[in-house]
Amino acid sequence: MQVKGYPIRPGASLVKAALYRAVLRNADLRRADLRQANLDEAILKWADLSQARLQEASLRAADLRSAALVEADLRQATLVEALLLRANLQRANLTQASLQWADLQSANLQQADLSGADLGRASLRRSNLNAVSLRAADLFGAELAEAEMEGADVAQAKLRSADLIWTRLQFANLRGADLRSARLTRANLTGADLRDADLRGAYMRGTNLNEVNLIGADLRGAIVSAGQLDWARRLDGVKLPDGRLFA
Repeated sequence: MQVKGYPIRPGASLVKAALYRAVLRNADLRRADLRQANLDEAILKWADLSQARLQEASLRAADLRSAALVEADLRQATLVEALLLRANLQRANLTQASLQWADLQSANLQQADLSGADLGRASLRRSNLNAVSLRAADLFGAELAEAEMEGADVAQAKLRSADLIWTRLQFANLRGADLRSARLTRANLTGADLRDADLRGAYMRGTNLNEVNLIGADLRGAIVSAGQLDWARRLDGVKLPDGRLFA
Protein backbone atom coordinates (compact mmCIF):
# COMPACT_ATOMS: atom_id res chain seq x y z
CA MET A 1 0.00 0.00 0.00
CA GLN A 2 1.22 3.48 -0.89
CA VAL A 3 -0.10 6.88 0.18
CA LYS A 4 1.26 10.01 -1.49
CA GLY A 5 4.07 7.90 -2.87
CA TYR A 6 5.16 6.58 0.54
CA PRO A 7 5.09 2.88 1.51
CA ILE A 8 2.61 2.21 4.30
CA ARG A 9 3.60 -1.00 6.03
CA PRO A 10 5.10 -2.21 9.33
CA GLY A 11 8.67 -1.01 9.82
CA ALA A 12 8.50 1.46 6.89
CA SER A 13 11.13 4.20 6.73
CA LEU A 14 9.18 7.46 6.58
CA VAL A 15 11.60 9.96 8.09
CA LYS A 16 10.44 13.51 7.28
CA ALA A 17 7.63 12.13 5.13
CA ALA A 18 5.14 14.74 3.84
CA LEU A 19 1.83 13.14 4.83
CA TYR A 20 -0.22 16.27 5.48
CA ARG A 21 -3.93 15.35 5.48
CA ALA A 22 -3.09 11.81 4.40
CA VAL A 23 -5.87 9.24 4.80
CA LEU A 24 -4.29 6.44 6.84
CA ARG A 25 -7.35 4.96 8.48
CA ASN A 26 -6.62 1.43 9.80
CA ALA A 27 -3.02 1.69 8.52
CA ASP A 28 -0.52 -0.81 9.90
CA LEU A 29 2.54 1.28 10.79
CA ARG A 30 3.91 -0.79 13.63
CA ARG A 31 7.58 0.02 14.28
CA ALA A 32 7.58 2.52 11.39
CA ASP A 33 10.19 5.29 11.44
CA LEU A 34 8.22 8.55 11.22
CA ARG A 35 10.72 10.88 12.83
CA GLN A 36 10.04 14.54 11.92
CA ALA A 37 7.24 13.46 9.58
CA ASN A 38 4.43 15.92 8.77
CA LEU A 39 1.16 14.23 9.68
CA ASP A 40 -0.82 17.39 10.37
CA GLU A 41 -4.57 16.78 9.99
CA ALA A 42 -3.90 13.20 8.87
CA ILE A 43 -6.66 10.65 9.40
CA LEU A 44 -5.16 7.87 11.50
CA LYS A 45 -8.31 6.55 13.12
CA TRP A 46 -7.83 2.91 14.21
CA ALA A 47 -4.26 2.97 12.84
CA ASP A 48 -1.65 0.78 14.52
CA LEU A 49 1.43 2.82 15.39
CA SER A 50 2.67 0.57 18.17
CA GLN A 51 6.41 1.03 18.81
CA ALA A 52 6.57 3.57 15.96
CA ARG A 53 9.30 6.23 16.06
CA LEU A 54 7.58 9.60 15.97
CA GLN A 55 10.18 11.84 17.60
CA GLU A 56 9.60 15.49 16.64
CA ALA A 57 6.81 14.46 14.26
CA SER A 58 4.00 16.95 13.67
CA LEU A 59 0.50 15.56 14.23
CA ARG A 60 -1.31 18.83 14.70
CA ALA A 61 -5.11 18.29 14.60
CA ALA A 62 -4.57 14.69 13.45
CA ASP A 63 -7.43 12.21 13.91
CA LEU A 64 -5.99 9.42 16.09
CA ARG A 65 -9.22 8.22 17.62
CA SER A 66 -8.89 4.62 18.86
CA ALA A 67 -5.39 4.43 17.39
CA ALA A 68 -2.81 2.06 18.91
CA LEU A 69 0.33 3.89 20.04
CA VAL A 70 1.55 1.35 22.58
CA GLU A 71 5.23 2.01 23.41
CA ALA A 72 5.45 4.58 20.60
CA ASP A 73 8.26 7.14 20.82
CA LEU A 74 6.64 10.58 20.63
CA ARG A 75 9.34 12.63 22.29
CA GLN A 76 8.96 16.33 21.42
CA ALA A 77 6.15 15.51 19.00
CA THR A 78 3.48 18.12 18.23
CA LEU A 79 -0.05 16.90 18.93
CA VAL A 80 -1.76 20.24 19.42
CA GLU A 81 -5.55 19.86 19.02
CA ALA A 82 -5.12 16.19 18.06
CA LEU A 83 -8.07 13.84 18.51
CA LEU A 84 -6.92 10.96 20.70
CA LEU A 85 -10.21 9.73 22.15
CA ARG A 86 -9.88 6.14 23.32
CA ALA A 87 -6.35 5.95 21.89
CA ASN A 88 -4.02 3.39 23.48
CA LEU A 89 -0.82 5.16 24.54
CA GLN A 90 0.21 2.65 27.18
CA ARG A 91 3.92 2.97 27.99
CA ALA A 92 4.38 5.55 25.21
CA ASN A 93 7.19 8.10 25.54
CA LEU A 94 5.72 11.60 25.27
CA THR A 95 8.39 13.56 27.09
CA GLN A 96 8.29 17.25 26.19
CA ALA A 97 5.51 16.64 23.66
CA SER A 98 3.06 19.46 22.83
CA LEU A 99 -0.54 18.39 23.50
CA GLN A 100 -2.30 21.70 24.10
CA TRP A 101 -6.07 21.45 23.54
CA ALA A 102 -5.71 17.76 22.60
CA ASP A 103 -8.72 15.52 23.21
CA LEU A 104 -7.56 12.46 25.19
CA GLN A 105 -10.88 11.50 26.72
CA SER A 106 -11.00 7.86 27.80
CA ALA A 107 -7.48 7.31 26.44
CA ASN A 108 -5.17 4.70 27.96
CA LEU A 109 -1.98 6.41 29.15
CA GLN A 110 -1.07 3.87 31.81
CA GLN A 111 2.67 3.94 32.56
CA ALA A 112 3.27 6.51 29.79
CA ASP A 113 6.01 9.11 30.22
CA LEU A 114 4.71 12.68 29.81
CA SER A 115 7.49 14.37 31.77
CA GLY A 116 7.77 18.02 30.76
CA ALA A 117 4.89 17.72 28.28
CA ASP A 118 2.55 20.65 27.60
CA LEU A 119 -1.07 19.58 28.12
CA GLY A 120 -2.53 23.03 28.64
CA ARG A 121 -6.33 22.94 28.27
CA ALA A 122 -6.18 19.29 27.13
CA SER A 123 -9.14 17.03 27.89
CA LEU A 124 -8.22 13.84 29.76
CA ARG A 125 -11.64 13.14 31.19
CA ARG A 126 -12.05 9.51 32.29
CA SER A 127 -8.60 8.65 30.96
CA ASN A 128 -6.37 5.96 32.48
CA LEU A 129 -3.30 7.68 33.91
CA ASN A 130 -2.38 5.06 36.47
CA ALA A 131 1.38 5.03 37.18
CA VAL A 132 1.93 7.74 34.52
CA SER A 133 4.79 10.22 34.77
CA LEU A 134 3.66 13.84 34.51
CA ARG A 135 6.66 15.21 36.33
CA ALA A 136 7.06 18.95 35.61
CA ALA A 137 4.31 18.75 32.97
CA ASP A 138 2.12 21.79 32.21
CA LEU A 139 -1.55 20.93 32.77
CA PHE A 140 -2.90 24.45 33.15
CA GLY A 141 -6.68 24.35 32.85
CA ALA A 142 -6.63 20.69 31.82
CA GLU A 143 -9.76 18.60 32.26
CA LEU A 144 -8.98 15.51 34.34
CA ALA A 145 -12.40 14.87 35.84
CA GLU A 146 -13.01 11.21 36.72
CA ALA A 147 -9.54 10.22 35.48
CA GLU A 148 -7.67 7.35 37.13
CA MET A 149 -4.29 8.56 38.41
CA GLU A 150 -3.40 6.06 41.09
CA GLY A 151 0.35 6.04 41.75
CA ALA A 152 0.96 8.79 39.18
CA ASP A 153 4.11 10.93 39.43
CA VAL A 154 2.87 14.51 39.15
CA ALA A 155 5.70 16.15 41.10
CA GLN A 156 6.40 19.79 40.20
CA ALA A 157 3.57 19.72 37.64
CA LYS A 158 1.53 22.83 36.84
CA LEU A 159 -2.14 22.07 37.51
CA ARG A 160 -3.40 25.58 38.08
CA SER A 161 -7.16 25.82 37.41
CA ALA A 162 -7.26 22.15 36.39
CA ASP A 163 -10.50 20.18 36.73
CA LEU A 164 -9.87 17.17 39.01
CA ILE A 165 -13.43 16.53 40.14
CA TRP A 166 -13.92 12.88 41.18
CA THR A 167 -10.35 12.11 40.03
CA ARG A 168 -8.70 9.12 41.68
CA LEU A 169 -5.23 10.15 42.87
CA GLN A 170 -4.55 7.51 45.50
CA PHE A 171 -0.85 7.36 46.44
CA ALA A 172 0.06 9.87 43.71
CA ASN A 173 3.22 11.95 44.02
CA LEU A 174 2.14 15.61 43.89
CA ARG A 175 5.12 17.00 45.74
CA GLY A 176 5.68 20.65 44.83
CA ALA A 177 2.79 20.65 42.36
CA ASP A 178 1.02 23.92 41.51
CA LEU A 179 -2.68 23.32 42.21
CA ARG A 180 -3.77 26.91 42.63
CA SER A 181 -7.52 27.28 42.03
CA ALA A 182 -7.73 23.62 40.97
CA ARG A 183 -11.11 21.93 41.35
CA LEU A 184 -10.59 18.85 43.51
CA THR A 185 -14.19 18.32 44.62
CA ARG A 186 -14.75 14.67 45.58
CA ALA A 187 -11.26 13.69 44.40
CA ASN A 188 -9.64 10.75 46.18
CA LEU A 189 -6.16 11.68 47.45
CA THR A 190 -5.77 8.80 49.90
CA GLY A 191 -2.09 8.35 50.76
CA ALA A 192 -0.96 11.01 48.26
CA ASP A 193 2.24 13.04 48.75
CA LEU A 194 1.41 16.76 48.67
CA ARG A 195 4.49 18.04 50.41
CA ASP A 196 5.20 21.68 49.48
CA ALA A 197 2.24 21.70 47.07
CA ASP A 198 0.61 25.06 46.26
CA LEU A 199 -3.12 24.66 46.90
CA ARG A 200 -4.03 28.32 47.27
CA GLY A 201 -7.66 28.85 46.36
CA ALA A 202 -8.23 25.17 45.53
CA TYR A 203 -11.78 23.82 45.77
CA MET A 204 -11.65 20.74 47.99
CA ARG A 205 -15.21 20.10 49.16
CA GLY A 206 -15.60 16.39 49.80
CA THR A 207 -11.98 15.65 48.84
CA ASN A 208 -10.63 12.52 50.53
CA LEU A 209 -7.45 13.52 52.39
CA ASN A 210 -7.04 10.30 54.34
CA GLU A 211 -3.34 9.70 55.17
CA VAL A 212 -2.22 12.56 52.87
CA ASN A 213 1.20 14.09 53.56
CA LEU A 214 0.73 17.88 53.50
CA ILE A 215 4.05 18.98 55.05
CA GLY A 216 4.82 22.52 53.93
CA ALA A 217 1.73 22.80 51.69
CA ASP A 218 0.08 26.18 51.11
CA LEU A 219 -3.69 26.04 51.62
CA ARG A 220 -4.38 29.74 51.95
CA GLY A 221 -7.83 30.53 50.60
CA ALA A 222 -8.55 26.86 49.85
CA ILE A 223 -12.09 25.57 50.36
CA VAL A 224 -11.43 22.72 52.79
CA SER A 225 -12.77 21.91 56.23
CA ALA A 226 -10.91 21.30 59.48
CA GLY A 227 -12.61 17.89 59.60
CA GLN A 228 -11.05 16.94 56.27
CA LEU A 229 -7.61 18.03 57.44
CA ASP A 230 -7.97 15.91 60.55
CA TRP A 231 -7.62 12.85 58.31
CA ALA A 232 -4.26 13.98 56.90
CA ARG A 233 -1.16 12.11 58.05
CA ARG A 234 1.20 15.12 58.31
CA LEU A 235 0.40 18.84 58.53
CA ASP A 236 3.74 20.21 59.72
CA GLY A 237 4.38 23.70 58.39
CA VAL A 238 1.07 23.89 56.50
CA LYS A 239 -0.31 27.35 55.76
CA LEU A 240 -3.99 26.95 56.66
CA PRO A 241 -6.89 28.45 54.65
CA ASP A 242 -7.16 31.42 57.04
CA GLY A 243 -3.44 32.19 56.66
CA ARG A 244 -2.34 30.77 60.01
CA LEU A 245 0.58 28.36 60.21
CA PHE A 246 -0.36 24.93 61.53
CA ALA A 247 1.12 24.33 64.95
